Amino acid sequence: MPMINEPTEAFPYKPPSEEIIKKYRHIFELEKGLRPRFSKILFDKVIAFILLTVSLPILFVIKISYV
Repeated sequence: MPMINEPTEAFPYKPPSEEIIKKYRHIFELEKGLRPRFSKILFDKVIAFILLTVSLPILFVIKISYV
């Protein structure tokens, strides 16, 4: 895979300063990610299902009208 040269000015990155590291030490000490929350996953799935169910008939009518 060829190396892609991205412009450095488009994606400036500076490592966190000592002040930031001290202020947010608990974040820098994390060794693994946060555990997934069941309630958030369930909420996301239910909302996605509702929105999909509502939008499908509308999209179907739009599709039929263009034929």
